[in-house]
Amino acid sequence: MKWTKELKTYLIENYENKSNDVIDDISVLFGVRITPEQLYTKAINLKLKVSKERKRESYAVKKRKYNYPNYSIFENIKNIEVGYIMGLFWADGYLNDISLSIEMVRDDFEVILPIFESLGEWDISIRKRKNRKEQMALKCHDYNIRKVFQNFGYRTKSINSPTFITNDINSEITKSFLLGWFDGDGCLYSNPKQSQVYFCGTYDQDWSFIENILDRLNIKYMIKKKIQKNGKYSVIYIGGKDNIKNFLNWLYSTPIKGLNRKYNKYLQM
Repeated sequence: MKWTKELKTYLIENYENKSNDVIDDISVLFGVRITPEQLYTKAINLKLKVSKERKRESYAVKKRKYNYPNYSIFENIKNIEVGYIMGLFWADGYLNDISLSIEMVRDDFEVILPIFESLGEWDISIRKRKNRKEQMALKCHDYNIRKVFQNFGYRTKSINSPTFITNDINSEITKSFLLGWFDGDGCLYSNPKQSQVYFCGTYDQDWSFIENILDRLNIKYMIKKKIQKNGKYSVIYIGGKDNIKNFLNWLYSTPIKGLNRKYNKYLQM
C-alpha cells in the first residue's frame, strides 16, 4: 500500500496515544485497510514508540504457520460449509494483497466458528475496546485462497453480483451461500403487527443474484436506494408474513442454520 503524506501525518500524531484504535481509524478516515504488521513496520520507519502489544501482534503474523484449508475447496464448491463461508465473506469479508479477513461481534462469531474450523486452521484474534463489544477477527494469508477469492470478484463485490454461484433454487450450495450472505448483511424484523426481511448493501450494489432467486420462488420484493446525511446505500426488502415465511422456510431448509439469534427469530414467527 502507498503511505500518503496525510496518512503518515495522522500516524505520527495518533499512533502512540491511540495505538489500540488506529487501524480502525485509518480505515474509516482514509478508506485504507492495514495489517498489524504493516502498522508496526511503518511505525518503526517513522521512529515512533512501539508498544509491546504491537510487537507481539506483528511477530505472531510473521512466525505462526497455519494449516489453512486447501484452496481447491473454494475453487470447486461442493459442500454447504464452503458455500456458507463464501456467502458470509461476500457480505462482510475484506480482501487485499496480504489477507482475506472478516470481523464480527465475538458472541456471534463463536456460534459459526466451528463451520470455519471444520475446513482447516485460520488466524483468529480477539479485540477488546473500551465501551464496545468484543470483536473476533479471522484471517487467511494463503496466496492460493486469496487468488481464488480475487478471481471470483471479492474485491469488487460491493457493486457486483456473485456469478460464480448457481442460482438454482434446489441447490444446497445456493441456499447455504445466501444464508451466509443473510447472516452478514441481512436482517429479520418481526412483531405481531409487522414483519420484514431485508439485505443491505452499497448504493450501487448489484442485487441480481437475490432477485433471480426470489423471482423463481415467486416471492415479492422491493429495492430501494437511499441517500442520507451519513451516507448512501441500497436495500432489497421482502415484506408480508406469508412472503417472508416462504423465503425463510426455503433458506433454512439447508442443514446449516448459521447465527442462532436469526434462526431463533425465524422459529418464533
